[in-house]
Amino acid sequence: MPPTSRPPTSPPGLERAARLVLLACAALLGGCAEQREPPTLVYARTARDLLADPPEFEVLQANPRVAHSIEVLTPSTQYGQDGAGLMSLVMPPPGELRFSVGDFEGRRILRLRAGADISAARFLRGKAELGAFTFEVLVNGEPAAQTRRVVRREYPAGRPGTEWTDLGGAAGVRVAPGDVITLRTNVLGDDGQPFPAPYGPRIGFGGLRLEEVVRRPRAPATPQTPNLVLVVVDTLRRDRLSTYGYERPTSPSLDGLAARGTVFDAAYSTAPWTWPSTASLLTGLQPREHGIRSSRSCFLAEELTTLAEVCQDAGLATVGWSGNPLISPRLNFDQGFGRLTAPRNGFEDTGTFFEQVEAWVGQQGDGRFFLYLHLVEPHHPYRPLPLGAKLFAASWDDTDGRLSNGVHLRVRDNNLLDERALPLDELLTQEERDGVSDLYDACVWSADHWLGRLLGTLERLGLEDRTVVAFTSDHGEELLERGYLGHGRTLHDELVHVPLVLAGPGVPAGRRLAEPVSNRRLAAYLAGRAGSAALGPPDLLAADGAAPVLFSTEVGAWDYERNASILGMRAGSSVVHYAELPDDPETFDPARLRVFDLGEDPGEQVDLTPADAEAAQRLWADLRGRFEALGLVRGERRDDSAEETLRLLERIGYIGR
Repeated sequence: MPPTSRPPTSPPGLERAARLVLLACAALLGGCAEQREPPTLVYARTARDLLADPPEFEVLQANPRVAHSIEVLTPSTQYGQDGAGLMSLVMPPPGELRFSVGDFEGRRILRLRAGADISAARFLRGKAELGAFTFEVLVNGEPAAQTRRVVRREYPAGRPGTEWTDLGGAAGVRVAPGDVITLRTNVLGDDGQPFPAPYGPRIGFGGLRLEEVVRRPRAPATPQTPNLVLVVVDTLRRDRLSTYGYERPTSPSLDGLAARGTVFDAAYSTAPWTWPSTASLLTGLQPREHGIRSSRSCFLAEELTTLAEVCQDAGLATVGWSGNPLISPRLNFDQGFGRLTAPRNGFEDTGTFFEQVEAWVGQQGDGRFFLYLHLVEPHHPYRPLPLGAKLFAASWDDTDGRLSNGVHLRVRDNNLLDERALPLDELLTQEERDGVSDLYDACVWSADHWLGRLLGTLERLGLEDRTVVAFTSDHGEELLERGYLGHGRTLHDELVHVPLVLAGPGVPAGRRLAEPVSNRRLAAYLAGRAGSAALGPPDLLAADGAAPVLFSTEVGAWDYERNASILGMRAGSSVVHYAELPDDPETFDPARLRVFDLGEDPGEQVDLTPADAEAAQRLWADLRGRFEALGLVRGERRDDSAEETLRLLERIGYIGR
């Protein structure tokens, strides 16, 4: 057995004595505490999204060939730049418009970013090697913010012009009720003088919104009003955890958490890849409701309500750390977080930021908090902790990633689209296949190590009985069961059947629930523990085995078809998959339906699609009807120019296979 990753604790007697002393001190100081002002939580929240709910814009000047519009602008082809696609007020120069911020109480902050789409340099057509776009903001006719953006025919990585500029800086632009805002764009030649832009370069103002500053008392943490911690381990298979019966002791810390809490044996993610499934965890919505369904629709809309926002409004401090660059403030996943820290480019091991996590938790005192951790250890490239590698992959010296990278590349290059099994014996040696499996297990143990460190920190600070901890995964991983390494392509059990464990005050201990449940319901449950029903009924612990669980992918592989839209459902022990016809999703094709019985076939190897055509069509109609009934909470905003996003996805293994 590998040693538990939780730090050593004090002797039980000494710990009990220390707690009694602390309780006595608290009782003596109680009178003084009643007279103190409660700590104040200060944060900004969107009061009005001026792009989703636009005011009456008065156009004062417009490019004669191209009208103003609201659409996506993408300044950069490099995801490492702050140039991700944003919904924007596009004002091809010369442009000028004005609007009133309307009536409200107090003062608000106008947030907007200046940017030029990567296509904007094309309008120069040989007239100038260098030019500049100008952006101005006026309040009641007085200059409030401005910037000048150099434009080039090409935007090399790291050069000015490839990122967004926050107008007004970190403070934004302060506005009062009734203020009139004027926005201007123009274009300068290389001589610094304005000149006509007949081709209408796409430039403008991204993320245009009004924010209000909210001040509310910081709520105290108690067993009745606990802290909330959500740990999401990226790419974590349920069946590789000792908590779920795996023969290798990969999850000693999770085993301990499960022993004092509730384990869900049949939890499912909403999608087999990170963007849609994580958005579901943070909003409680299916991908077809929140709209994050593909690499071209990946911005968390302002009009959505997130778990972090609900927690802020309930008086909890909110903070998050993500090791995955897809869960980024640039794509608005920080909505409701006082701070969400994420890497700019590529994955970041938990050890690089975990001391910050511990320090932040230690600074919270008795105030309530919501902590979100998105750990990436089991995601390729596999980089286990040295002890994890020693315990589970001792026969593989893969410190440089050569083994796992080589195997992934060979599988990718030989099996781009077809989900059916490869002749693996011709592609990989058995040693290589075992090595990848062992490295994955070592990474699972490494993620569990950091969970243990976190649980130890909560215990050391006396927060264990005042904190609800939720543990899950965004999706699993194919480990050559069907001739593939990776995720996103199918809806099979190894990808969407995920771990889910809850523990803390109010959570039944030593309980296991066998009923199928979607882990998106975590959002409503945790919101309920924060004191809000804003995300729906917080009834996760009353799992209803009769309710079907839905999952889907828009980047699927179906035979040799790429980016297939695949719908999935589990009802009882039956699982249904259906790949919609690309150009006709309303028409049923029986050849695109697959049915499995998990009771008899847990590996989903035998397709039981009914021979009766009418029965098969009824099954499809039920599946499709359930997805249609979801509704669309936000409009899907297609970002056709987000090359930097597509390049990142290719680099970290989601596309380009």
